[in-house]
Amino acid sequence: MSFIGIRCITLIAILLIGFSSIAFGLLDLTQNANLFLYGCILCHVLQTTGMALNAIGVDSMLVEYFPNNISRMCGLFDLSCGVGLIFGAIIGSTLYFVTSYQFPFYLNGSLVLLTVPPCLLFIPKGDINLNCCVKYGKEKLTFKQLISIPEIFAIYISTFIAFQSHDFFQPILGLHLTNLQVKDEMVGLFFALQSLGYTLNTLFICIVATQTKNKLNFLFVGLWIQALAFIIIGCGSVIDVFQNNLYIIAFMLFLNGCGLSLSYIPALDLIANILNNCDISKNLSTSCIASSVLSASTFLGETIGPLLGGLLFANFGFTQACALMAIFPLSTVCFKQQHPINLNSFSSL
Repeated sequence: MSFIGIRCITLIAILLIGFSSIAFGLLDLTQNANLFLYGCILCHVLQTTGMALNAIGVDSMLVEYFPNNISRMCGLFDLSCGVGLIFGAIIGSTLYFVTSYQFPFYLNGSLVLLTVPPCLLFIPKGDINLNCCVKYGKEKLTFKQLISIPEIFAIYISTFIAFQSHDFFQPILGLHLTNLQVKDEMVGLFFALQSLGYTLNTLFICIVATQTKNKLNFLFVGLWIQALAFIIIGCGSVIDVFQNNLYIIAFMLFLNGCGLSLSYIPALDLIANILNNCDISKNLSTSCIASSVLSASTFLGETIGPLLGGLLFANFGFTQACALMAIFPLSTVCFKQQHPINLNSFSSL
């Protein structure tokens, strides 16, 4: 990214996401099952590539343009993402039942492509002047150096577990709700509740995180909230009141979204502050490396989460699968006790 610029990488991301979404709708016109399958896989690859590039571009812009206010700006950015997730789930399911399979994809892709002119207008042309950002005598950051810093490695692992715990529900929640005789059009509302928890808690983080000295605790508290949500749903296998209770499931999904926002939003600010206090050059390349590894941990969690969800659901059922998933966020308790993270050397945290 330091070679082609943030604006260029953002535009590439928008084009990949927009055209791949439209292509999803066009695939429904084919009568060949193999073509449909391979086309869906290709579209997914292009769309996730665009999402990854967009995440890296946004994180790099936040670090470069708002170095003293990263948590608040990251919170505002994720607030807009949360609003999109809420309305996206509701509008998508509504359009599917009212119109057809293709129309939601056409509409979504067209709306994404409409963001190209604002990006051309508001994102500065060219790249940031690296020469004015480099601190003379500082060492250039590499991926190996980045993950060798214990504090940063813990942040990446926490982010991975948080997104894994959040996306665990994607392939199995709809199946479980269908087994409970929940109407198909209501399934989107449960996912919207999860996004609502993320969005509302983002407002809290925007206000509190900027005034909190030790932001690292937010990461672990968020993971423990997600663990609590899994445990309460898992109690349905032994406590009759909790078993298949839709109100409890809905509230725990809300808590799961709250936990994700606590674990993710302060992460970039923490990483930037740690790097600022290390003997590493501060330039766009450093921001790109840090944000790309953070994006990789989030997308890896979004990949592993649904895989674990489908595997555990097929073998143990919904409630027991949730109980088993609590192991992952709870493992951070042992990590924090056995490997206490030294924050004294990072006074800006």
